[in-house]
This record gives sequence, structure tokens and C-alpha cells, in this order.
Amino acid sequence: MASRRPKTKWGDREARLRDICRAGAEALAKEGYANLNMRTVAEGARVSLGTLYTYFTSKEELFAVLYADRLEHLVAEMALSCAGAKTPQEVLVIVAERYFEVYAVFGRELNIVSLVAGEELEAEIAPAVVGRLVSAARQVFATAWTAVARLDPSIADFSEAQRLLAVRLVWATMVGLADHVSGVRQRLHAGTRRELTEFAARVLVAGLESVRRG
Repeated sequence: MASRRPKTKWGDREARLRDICRAGAEALAKEGYANLNMRTVAEGARVSLGTLYTYFTSKEELFAVLYADRLEHLVAEMALSCAGAKTPQEVLVIVAERYFEVYAVFGRELNIVSLVAGEELEAEIAPAVVGRLVSAARQVFATAWTAVARLDPSIADFSEAQRLLAVRLVWATMVGLADHVSGVRQRLHAGTRRELTEFAARVLVAGLESVRRG
């Protein structure tokens, strides 16, 4: 995967890091996580394999950084798209559709919940990388919740405990939907991905409103 871009000036560590992340993202999009290869990434970034390992100790750590990058971009995308939403259901559909794109590349490979819980991973990932990834994931949750609450006063009045439970429920549903629509199970059921997503959004919002009224 030879790069046609001019080689980054020697000693510019920040630019070199950007080169590596760009090459990693390109390799990931083309080959998928299972075939992500550090040598290929090094070639794409026009650095030696040894140099690459001074930035990332493993492909898992590189993947975690790329995942954090993508989630940070997702937050910006969601904030922009949700600003024009008219209903909480529309917000959840927007969030789901954006998240499906992320999950297809990243969501199956690294469980953020495991990182939050401090569970041991197969490969060591630097604490700073874990922290950045967890922070980005929480910002995704917060952005979605803020957009929904802005449009539905009954949800906006949730207590802190209710809000935390609601966010967990909504996100568990999003992950389940993403897993369903990206796999073969979707072929077992009639209807389109959009229909399923819109129905799930209506059910979630109706349920949350009911809880608040109760």
C-alpha cells in the first residue's frame, strides 16, 4: 500500500502520527480488523515497522486510537444532524443510522464496556488510549441524550438515576440493532432497516415517556 503523498519531514512527530493514523484508517477500511497488518500500515505511512512500534505497541492499540478518532467525529456529526430534528424519535433514528456506520467497522472488535469495567484485554492498551476511547464513547451518549431531552420535556425531567438507566437502555438497543442489521439475522425478518429503526425509536420514546409519567 505505497503512499503517493510526500514523505513527512524527519523529526515531525505529530505529522508522522497523523500519517500513521491515516494509513491505519485506510487499511482498516480496505482489509477489516482481522486483516489489519502493522507492516501494511507502516508502508502506507512511509515509516519503518520499528518506527511504527514507537507510536503503537500493537495493532489493538492502533485500532483503539482509530476507534476513538471515529467516535469523536461521530459526536460532531450527531450534533450537527440532530440540531435539525423535530422529534425525539427522529433524533434516535439519526443517532442509530450514524452509529450503524461506526459499528460496521469498529463495534464488533473492541468492547468499550470491558474497558470501562477495567476488564483484562488480550492485548495491552495504554491507559491514556483507553481513557480517550471511554471519554469519546461517553460523549456520544451525552450528545444523544441532550438532543432527545431538548425535544421532550418529560424526558428532560428525569432524575440522574433515571437518566443513567435510560442511556444504558437506549445504547443497548442501538448496539443490538447495529449487530442485527450488519449480520445475516436481518435476512430472517421482513421489512427494511429503516422501518425497524424507526419502530425501535418510537417504542423507546414511548416507554421513556411512560416511565416519567408513572
